[in-house]
Amino acid sequence: MNPTIVYVGVALYTLVCFAIGLWGFGKARRPTMEDFFLGGRSLGLFFVLCATWSTLFSAFSYIGLPGAYYRSGISFFGITGNIVLNAACMYFIGSRMWAVGKKFGFINATDLFAERYRSSAVCVIATIVSVASLLPYLGLQIRGAGLTLQGVTKDMISFETGLIYITLVVLVYVVLGGFRSVIYNDVVQAVIMLVGMIGATWAIVEKVGGGFGGVIEKAAAINPALTQFPGPANIWSPMMVLTTCMVIGMGGFAWPQISQRMYATRSMKTVKTLAVIFPISALFVNIPPVFLGLAGRIQYPDLKNADLVFPMMMNDLLSPTMAVIILLAILAAIMSTVSGMILSISSILVRDVWIRFFDPKGGTAERMATVSRVVTVLVVAGSLAFVIWGPKTLVGLLIEASGPIMLQVLVVLAGGLYWRRATKAGAIVSMLASEAFLVLLWTKTITMPALGIHNGVWAMLLGVVLYVGVSLATQPPPEEVVRKFFDLYDEPAGAPARADAK
Repeated sequence: MNPTIVYVGVALYTLVCFAIGLWGFGKARRPTMEDFFLGGRSLGLFFVLCATWSTLFSAFSYIGLPGAYYRSGISFFGITGNIVLNAACMYFIGSRMWAVGKKFGFINATDLFAERYRSSAVCVIATIVSVASLLPYLGLQIRGAGLTLQGVTKDMISFETGLIYITLVVLVYVVLGGFRSVIYNDVVQAVIMLVGMIGATWAIVEKVGGGFGGVIEKAAAINPALTQFPGPANIWSPMMVLTTCMVIGMGGFAWPQISQRMYATRSMKTVKTLAVIFPISALFVNIPPVFLGLAGRIQYPDLKNADLVFPMMMNDLLSPTMAVIILLAILAAIMSTVSGMILSISSILVRDVWIRFFDPKGGTAERMATVSRVVTVLVVAGSLAFVIWGPKTLVGLLIEASGPIMLQVLVVLAGGLYWRRATKAGAIVSMLASEAFLVLLWTKTITMPALGIHNGVWAMLLGVVLYVGVSLATQPPPEEVVRKFFDLYDEPAGAPARADAK
């Protein structure tokens, strides 16, 4: 790859990110914590769609998914059903989150927990779980960026240089403009990701198979199981597909950077419209990796590390200009995910740790904005520490760890918004027991008799049983809490529609 093209492309992209950060800084006329983390709750449909789309589809879409299809063939496509479950969570849970967030000024899911259950313990447990789920994934995303730059440029950009570059660019535009800068950059990054993914798929498929149909035929000739279910390794049975979809789709919605988008939208109608449109838009990033993985299997039949298949095809099959566009698309995917995670973790730490335990009276708006920026820097430092001293692989982290961990929190979130009888004791026991059970399943200390069901779903089932049982066995929540949360939805027939729900 021509060094000049790489450096010019990356430099121009960096300037765009910084310019958007400065624009976001100028737009943030009110230096409040709410403005820094939610952009004044003014997100329209186009912006929230781009933000959600680009935040969910990280470098895993460019590196992990083509590698998965290389190994498993089209049978892996079954887990694409997770986007339907994710959208259902947006519609039913996200709309209620918007209503209570708008009325009570919530910034993230954990302060909703504190108010709904009237318990700092519930809030602290959810905070620890959320940070434990996201910080390692954040660090590995940053690590992936360094490795991507190193790999596709064939060491022209070192791992350390790539690591520092990604970290500084994201940190600068997030600290400058907070949520506004993240959202505006998400829009640009979503466009780059979409153009890069579709353009690369078209070019590679034409060269390898003479078209999409040709790729399917050639892959089937190599191994018929690549184009059949449950795939070459006989892994993706209907039950495993379904439960994995639950882990990724429902657990993914519980990620703070996704649920936080529900608070930031302009209206409840926007949230519900997003839930309808999102699954359709998600297909544009879920279908291309199918053909990239199969084309890679044709081009390189015996790769030891399947996750390298897309970078290898970029170098071998694409023109230098197209390869740079794809490189920028991968960087955009990583940056959009990293920036959303940084902002979400920071909001949790500021709202539910700093203010709750160290500054309960709060300070001036300017002071809180400054605290938010300082915490953001510390979060980035923590993620870098994980890069240096933590695990060295991204493979399977989404499916095996981050999604299942947050799926246990979703039980408490959905229950608190839909079930009047839910209590703080039920929430505490449910989260602690299900997360502990998940660890026992991971370590194989306990094995379940029915195979083909994801560990995260087994843990969730235990959490649901304990949540219901303990809630029914303990004192009901105070009536004022029930009225506070449920009078928003249970209005008398014939009552005028709320203006803020339009």
